[in-house]
Amino acid sequence: MQSSDNLNTLDSLWDEVKEDVMRRLEAIAETLEGKIAHRISNYQPHPIYDTGEFLNKLQHSVIDIGNDIVVQIWSDTPHAKYVLGGLVPQWVPLKPLIAWVERKRLNWVDKQGKKLTAVQMAKIIKLKIARVGIKERNVFQEILNEEMNWIENQINSLSFGEGRVRV
Repeated sequence: MQSSDNLNTLDSLWDEVKEDVMRRLEAIAETLEGKIAHRISNYQPHPIYDTGEFLNKLQHSVIDIGNDIVVQIWSDTPHAKYVLGGLVPQWVPLKPLIAWVERKRLNWVDKQGKKLTAVQMAKIIKLKIARVGIKERNVFQEILNEEMNWIENQINSLSFGEGRVRV
């Protein structure tokens, strides 16, 4: 009977420890998500911002999967992979580029000073993407790299009674 009580006590203690760890990881994920949002809005030389969908759909989760606790941060948009990973040189559709040029209210002129139409600007952009692609701007990885020491310190600062959790 005593070993059963000990196991119940250990299970209960483990559940408390896991709950505390998940709470701390939730706070870490929330902080990182905020830093990512700030980076997106202030990315140099140009913010990574068009309609705001990528930024507005930033999410995070902390989930317990078996023996692992997993922290995820993502943007739930179909174009997130292109924002983060860029695009190798290839032909892209013209219609979305025209809409993008119009949203951005671009105002380009040719060598004679004549204003270009949205279609003309979109074709120039399309040719450039076909020639050089789109540069990756993986703000998630940038923030993770910059904040790794802070993340490790946050995890290493977890303490439970006399013990400490180490990564």
